[in-house]
Parts: sequence; C-alpha cells; structure tokens
Amino acid sequence: MLLLLTCLSFLIAPVGLIIAPLIVWHNKSTNTFSKTIYLICIIVIIYNLYVVYGLLSDSLNWGSASYY
Repeated sequence: MLLLLTCLSFLIAPVGLIIAPLIVWHNKSTNTFSKTIYLICIIVIIYNLYVVYGLLSDSLNWGSASYY
C-alpha cells in the first residue's frame, strides 16, 4: 500500500512534498519493500522540488525552467 501511495505522489507535485515524508515516517523495516520505498520517496521529493521550482520560475518570470 505504501509503495502504491509513493508512486501516486508523483502525479500531484506539491502534495508529494507532504506525502513523501509521511510515507517515510510510516514505513517500517519489516516491510517487504522498505528500501524501495525509501528510494522512491527520495526521488519523489527531488522531482516535486523541481516541479515547484519550475512553477515558481514560470510565475515569477525567472526564465530558468520551461515546460514548452
């Protein structure tokens, strides 16, 4: 269940910044995919930070990231 929720947090960018740390907090080492969940959560946080940076740069006309 946590692995599915982690993968779904890619879809909604700002919400992934809130969901990923909660998933890390609820993940236990007895979970079958615990290391995979940690890895995907790190990737989700990096991806979400990039998307939020892109949204901010587009709205503030910084011009460093573009989705076109």
